[in-house]
Amino acid sequence: WFLRTCLHAGGPALLSNHVVVQLARFIADLSLLDPQFEDHPPPLRAQAVLLLSVFLAAGRPSTPWRAGASPNLEVPRLDLWAPVRRATCSGNRKDLASACLARTVHVLVTRRDKLNARGLRAVERRHPEASRRPIPDANAIPPELVQELLADGDLTPSPTPLALKRDDGGQ
Repeated sequence: WFLRTCLHAGGPALLSNHVVVQLARFIADLSLLDPQFEDHPPPLRAQAVLLLSVFLAAGRPSTPWRAGASPNLEVPRLDLWAPVRRATCSGNRKDLASACLARTVHVLVTRRDKLNARGLRAVERRHPEASRRPIPDANAIPPELVQELLADGDLTPSPTPLALKRDDGGQ
């Protein structure tokens, strides 16, 4: 439900991007097999899954991330993320968002490999197109990407709890 809400917050441009949608569903299904992923609030999990999907679909190079390098997060497809960020990320705290995004990357890179090594490929069979996409090493995901999970790049923790903003203006 939360992933669907985030996808709809992105509007028609995001909903019609089949690569992003397929990647998001693939990562979300993989995350169901990771008990520690459940430690994070469901809205934040959906946001992290979708942000990682948009980032990967943007075609970042698979070279390892170097500490001190300046990330270029102005990749054209991250524009797809902007409406989702505005609609859903206002209550996120950096500490929680960092941990959730790190766990999302872990699920995609490490947990997926462990599941495959054990012959557990149901998620891969359910999402064949997404599972065939090259997935970069975890070091290729810049830690600064977490800023995209914060309202307007806010770097300070928010005292408000994580919540999806409502479209109808109600409480």
